[in-house]
Amino acid sequence: MKQKQLPHVQDDWQGYTMDEMMYQKAFLLARMEVSKAKLVNRVSEFKTGFPGVSSGSIWSKVLNGFSYVDYAVLAFKLSGKIVRLVRAIRR
Repeated sequence: MKQKQLPHVQDDWQGYTMDEMMYQKAFLLARMEVSKAKLVNRVSEFKTGFPGVSSGSIWSKVLNGFSYVDYAVLAFKLSGKIVRLVRAIRR
């Protein structure tokens, strides 16, 4: 199966035109918006499927107060602790 060769690795490539750059930018922005929408959808599904997160519970108030950055930091810290725990168990 022949892999598609990118234009910027070809020897005779002269560069992108303005129209091509604008198309690439628009395509990238559209992909980013779709990814954001998927992330928001997954987070909302997670919140509704999380036990104890009803509209008036304390967990609901705590989780609704978090921003995406807070979730990312929390996930990073938890993953570090889990990795350390797994390493300790393996030794």
